Amino acid sequence: MHDDDEYFIRTIEFDNIPNEVKIYQQTIGDVGHVVWDAAIVLAKAQTFITDLPEVLSLMEKNIVENQTGDKFNITAKTLKWGEDVDKQLLYPDYVFIADCIYYEESLYPLVNTMVAISSTSTQIYLSYEERDTEKKVKLQNQFFKLLLKHFHMKEIPTTMQDPTFSSPDIHVIYLTLKLIEKS
Repeated sequence: MHDDDEYFIRTIEFDNIPNEVKIYQQTIGDVGHVVWDAAIVLAKAQTFITDLPEVLSLMEKNIVENQTGDKFNITAKTLKWGEDVDKQLLYPDYVFIADCIYYEESLYPLVNTMVAISSTSTQIYLSYEERDTEKKVKLQNQFFKLLLKHFHMKEIPTTMQDPTFSSPDIHVIYLTLKLIEKS
């Protein structure tokens, strides 16, 4: 576990939760050490939260910090894209993916993991922050081209999103697995 001076707290108020949600984030680290705004947009429903092994303790710290009675049934799990998936994570009703389009080498493992855990009835909501550098635009286009090979895709307009937890530069995509006929 890390010292408390390695953390800063982000506080979020939700209409349906009486207490503020406090999210610990690490002051030093890469992508798994903070909660991205795109994750906040999707924060209305979750049972399992996943990330790499090195941030498992941080996820567990946030669960403990915000546990109030039996309102939350959240479990932190390790999930490394492209590797075997814990059976508890297979074929969920809903999957929420927040701001995971950041490295070219992670695109195929992410999409492969999405396909592996999904059934045709799994509903996936993917949010990402629009970034306008040439490299990020190319990366996003490559990612969506990969997704379209396996998933039906529809963008959820901001007018259909929660008015408090939405932003014009954060997009929410709805995905369902395509039915692949075997020959």
